[in-house]
Amino acid sequence: MSMSKRSRSFVAVAVAVAAGFGINAATSSFAADNTGSNTDTPIYATTGTPLVGTDTPFTTDITNPETATAAQVANDTSSSVTTQTPTATVSSMVDLAPDAAKGGSITTTQIMDRAQSWVNEGVPYSQSTWHNDANGSYREDCSGFVSMAWNLPYSRTTWTLDDSSITTHVTESQLQPGDALDYDAEHVVLFAGWDNEAAGSFYYYAEDNPTVLTNEYVGNFNNATIAGWPVSDYVFLHYNQASTAVAAPTSQNTAHLFGVTTGGAITNADADYNTGTWSSWKTVSGQSGISQVTTASTGDMTRLFGIGSGGAIYNADANYSAGTWSAWKEVPGSPTGVTSVTAVATGNTVRLYAVGAGGYIYNADANYAAGTWSAWKQLPGAASGIKGLTAVNFNNVVRLYMIGSDTKLYEQDANYNQGTWSSVMLIPGGVTGAQSITASVVGNTAHLFYVGSNGYAYNLDANYSAETWTAITSVPGNPSGLKGLASTVTGETVHLFMIGSDNTVYNVDANYGTGVWSSVFHVAGGDSNITSITASNS
Repeated sequence: MSMSKRSRSFVAVAVAVAAGFGINAATSSFAADNTGSNTDTPIYATTGTPLVGTDTPFTTDITNPETATAAQVANDTSSSVTTQTPTATVSSMVDLAPDAAKGGSITTTQIMDRAQSWVNEGVPYSQSTWHNDANGSYREDCSGFVSMAWNLPYSRTTWTLDDSSITTHVTESQLQPGDALDYDAEHVVLFAGWDNEAAGSFYYYAEDNPTVLTNEYVGNFNNATIAGWPVSDYVFLHYNQASTAVAAPTSQNTAHLFGVTTGGAITNADADYNTGTWSSWKTVSGQSGISQVTTASTGDMTRLFGIGSGGAIYNADANYSAGTWSAWKEVPGSPTGVTSVTAVATGNTVRLYAVGAGGYIYNADANYAAGTWSAWKQLPGAASGIKGLTAVNFNNVVRLYMIGSDTKLYEQDANYNQGTWSSVMLIPGGVTGAQSITASVVGNTAHLFYVGSNGYAYNLDANYSAETWTAITSVPGNPSGLKGLASTVTGETVHLFMIGSDNTVYNVDANYGTGVWSSVFHVAGGDSNITSITASNS
């Protein structure tokens, strides 16, 4: 089948997760944008207490600061509505560009990260307060929020954002993440990317009214209103200083994400980190009734394996150079009652591990140079009752990580240089309650991620040069209620994909070269009933 792509900015159609906030008591004496009238679906909790930064009240004679005209701002002598001095008061692991020249060039990645930071911080709505954080100091209303996201020198208004010196009018079809939908008399929101462009569905961020915190919503251009105001009242603005972030070209800089839907079909989308784009989601045809998937890459080939309805394992290969898929075939001799499977490549050989009846682990190897499969064998010394597994390769030594029957994490190593297996070892750190695991390698360090019993994602790393494990840490900003994990690597960045409580896929990236985590992004456009995911690179 063809694997042609439709470009979409992957850094911006995704959104970070911040859940569980309770309402902040601070309110505004000014008129709200549209109290109670926004019927668009919010993505995150709408009430809460700010977690980061400080708030600074101010006074003004302007009736509605966020929609003030340029003349009103110029004539206001009661207070500085727009020119609060930007200050960076809080450190951040997210690239918020606090040191970038205010009003200077900014990438769409930075715009989306800055926008999401107010969601993460639980910033309330107020026309009489500045919010001070790593982004600077900006008014806590709709136009102050867009000004913050764009890293403007000061908080503009809905009228003054529509200024040809800083913005350009675009059409609906030209909208890019980081653009604004501006109704100059009332409200402005930040476009975050398409959910389903053909159906008019899209994501947007907004500071909406005093009853909710900064949030991200799903809107639709075919509805009568967006954020409570008529669609026809909005103009579309592109910030002139915004540019699309493009990664430096490297080998293996594309991530291939696969998901299984509740009906057992497989769907796929690819992230090209050279161009900063996601392909559209598409169905991988030819096989149904799949319950779990795993992948391994050899050259330009991605080897996809899935557990079928009868517990057997099936395989199809994607040739990304030719843009073709092979036919699905059953893996010969696979054990009965397979409940979990993982794969890892060592050169041109894929090592496939499966949890079979009784929770024992079995292994077979596919030698793609010779076109042969080895016989299946039970791993030596492995415990029964294994609930999940993942594997990584270090110079032809496979590190196999397992969730035991006691929900603790274990490791067993296969040294294919020597033809030996280690004993099963308990991974230090006191992990209990593990529900799902994934791992990826950067350099000589394995980065292991797991979902705990509370539904959050955690991380610990094994440095095999020093023979040490780090302490357990929580993945920054990850949502609760996670149901599954997958990961892959491009360069020094681990891309962690997570199935959320809403059965859609989220993504967070850890750049181990810089030590920086991205915000958590929602991978838009996919099925809302994902039950299993896997990822590989090429």
